[in-house]
Amino acid sequence: MSQHAAELSILLVKDVYGDLSSRIFAALLQRGRLSLHALSTEARLSLRQLKHGLVVLIQQHLVLHYDSPDDRSTYYEADLTAAYHLIRSGKAIQLVEERFGEIAATLVQNVLLLGHAQLADLANAYGVGSSVGEKDVGVKGQLNMSGSTKGHHEQPTTDGISSLQQLHSIINHLLHAGFLIQTNRHTFQPLADNYEEAEILIRSAAGRNEFGTAKGKEFLRTKVREKLREWRDGTESKNLSNGSTSRGGKRQKLSHGRTFGAIENWDDDDVSDAQDARVILDEKIVVRFNFEKLAVALRNQQLVGICEKKIGEVTAQVYAELLRRLEMKLPRCHDSLEASDDTQDPPSITTLELSQSLDKDLELVSAIGVVPLPNKLKSLGRAAKRRKHPFIDSEAIPDRRDNSATEDEEEDDETDDQLKAETLNSIDESDDYISEDDFVNGTDGHSKADKKNRMASIKSHLQLLAESSWHFLRLVGSRGLGDWAVDFSSLTKRLKQQSLEDIITQRFNSDACRLVRILNEKGKLDEKQILNLSLLKQKDIRSNLTLLHEGGHLELQEVPRDATRQPSRTIYLWYFDPDKCRQLVLEDVFQTMARCLQRAETERNSMRQLLVKAERTDVVGQEDKYLSPQERMQLQKWKEKDEKLLGQMGRLDQLGFDYTVLQDCKLVAAAPEGKCTFELLVTEKYANMRGMLHGGAAALIFDMCTAVAVGPVARPGTWGFLGGVSRALNISYLKPVPIGTTLRIECEVLHLGRKLSLLRGVMTSLDGKVVYATAEHHKAQVEDSVRGGIPVLGERVGGEKKLGSKL
Repeated sequence: MSQHAAELSILLVKDVYGDLSSRIFAALLQRGRLSLHALSTEARLSLRQLKHGLVVLIQQHLVLHYDSPDDRSTYYEADLTAAYHLIRSGKAIQLVEERFGEIAATLVQNVLLLGHAQLADLANAYGVGSSVGEKDVGVKGQLNMSGSTKGHHEQPTTDGISSLQQLHSIINHLLHAGFLIQTNRHTFQPLADNYEEAEILIRSAAGRNEFGTAKGKEFLRTKVREKLREWRDGTESKNLSNGSTSRGGKRQKLSHGRTFGAIENWDDDDVSDAQDARVILDEKIVVRFNFEKLAVALRNQQLVGICEKKIGEVTAQVYAELLRRLEMKLPRCHDSLEASDDTQDPPSITTLELSQSLDKDLELVSAIGVVPLPNKLKSLGRAAKRRKHPFIDSEAIPDRRDNSATEDEEEDDETDDQLKAETLNSIDESDDYISEDDFVNGTDGHSKADKKNRMASIKSHLQLLAESSWHFLRLVGSRGLGDWAVDFSSLTKRLKQQSLEDIITQRFNSDACRLVRILNEKGKLDEKQILNLSLLKQKDIRSNLTLLHEGGHLELQEVPRDATRQPSRTIYLWYFDPDKCRQLVLEDVFQTMARCLQRAETERNSMRQLLVKAERTDVVGQEDKYLSPQERMQLQKWKEKDEKLLGQMGRLDQLGFDYTVLQDCKLVAAAPEGKCTFELLVTEKYANMRGMLHGGAAALIFDMCTAVAVGPVARPGTWGFLGGVSRALNISYLKPVPIGTTLRIECEVLHLGRKLSLLRGVMTSLDGKVVYATAEHHKAQVEDSVRGGIPVLGERVGGEKKLGSKL
């Protein structure tokens, strides 16, 4: 957790929920896991104030809690990721409105406002529940789902929720699309506590000690992960209904021919279709918005935008529909409960399946033009057809080809015609895969020839995507005229690199971006090698390398040729560390976003009196009558500034998109007695020149991981989260660790006193059979006045002039 990320989270909580909630959240970020009385002491709040603030934070999933069976106390822990999600609430509402319509977007907005809600409460709030008469949920001061702010109760309008079946149908589609998920008891608990509870259940069910060996420990970890996935995903799409079934075995069709599924558009004209579905859910279900699914959708939007720039608009629309179909099978971008994402087959979709949901009015043929056969067919042993250059008049060039060349070209033409015939024949043979309502016997106005041309055009667009330099798709099978999958892992890395190159170009120049690309591709190079590869002047190369090094984007390594270490006998190698550079950029992004929030609050405070007057109920809607022209002008200027600042934060969020996946060390287990286990993939940034884990990197890993183990056993007033300083760190290196190895770091607190502590760490392989290194870490407690990287509430940049300079 970085300083600027914590500062941004505190400011977001304060901006949305006020000073009381942000004060409690800041105390939990500063001190880590705390009990109620310890939190009251740290936040300097009474128990009554503390409980009021915790209710809001727990309701919004900003604070997790766990009831310890040992001392019967409740411990609270701040969720930094949930706080960062507050900035994406507007994007969530906008995305749902684009896909499901305004009614569904209003429903999601209310769920975000509540944090989580029971279906029965939502129905009563909309005035369509069975017990709506028992509560006056539309009175002033309480939530009125119809959007009215008046003091008396109003029935929902015709453009809102008009029946219980409509409400349940919308929620059902949002649940199956993954944008709403169900909550349970484990949703409100930290992952470490859920891990410990799952391990206790599995050990007790075994009945005997069968997890003592290394193989048994690995089996236990696998079972624990399965139990955690069951708690997290077991109720997302199961047991939703109370027993009622929808009419008809087939899904309803919309007017434009597309099935009304979870990822299809929800228009206001389709309310009758939703009511005809007669979907009745269990009223006891508690739902909340799923920001992990939103991250999947935002990533797909970025990929579609790049595809439109690289290939074309129509191909991007085909790719967007393909990603939306695959989105149903991807609940999140990265699953921390999976041992390895490479072990599972990626979701795929066939050409026939894509053709059924693709817009029939989309012009595919004219947008693709003449395309050469892809390299995929070349690899199958078929020669690609040689085409003439479109900008050269072939008649103006004398024909100097010999007969052998002519024969080869005719042979290539025959091969190409044979391939086309095979494709069309495969389309004829695939009629049983296509829906009877689509293209069969020309019932929809399309002949078989039109169907063949359409399928060939779709396949051509997909081949363009596969053969692009970005490799948006890859062919994984031959069923359904081609089975296609997306390698999201490599595309995400490409997105990160593209963002870095854009930032470097804007900060410096295009020559600096060229140098970064060369170093990223070639590795470590000296200045002479860079000069030969970049084709730039030596003066420009040196100036750009210096600027990039001062900005932290490039690193310099000195390699002496002999023991004298003279500068003239030293090789200076430049290299680019993408992970470190991304982390540096993220820190700048978080800091800038925090400054934007502070600037917005400063502007709001300067206009406080006018804003209070403008927000009065008798003034809203009648500004021309009660506000002077000068006041209206000032209010308009403030709105423009506020919109610019919020828009800037939204754009910066695109750069911080991969914040949750940049953390290398992954906490997989923790225990309240002072034990924790991490997993870490050794990459090049941790390696030495021999391609092994550097000793200094191993020391840093032990230093940070063992310090985390102190958190669960820390007492109020002493040993805060990551508190204390190191007195000694003794490491025994047993075996080298090559690049690509996934390490398991097991940490334990051996002794914890008031001033001194002793920690132990063991670095092993995943199965525990190989021990790479061990460490003993001695720490000393420091005074409370020495604060670590997390900011304290109130320590903010003050004054408009200073904030403006930061922006």
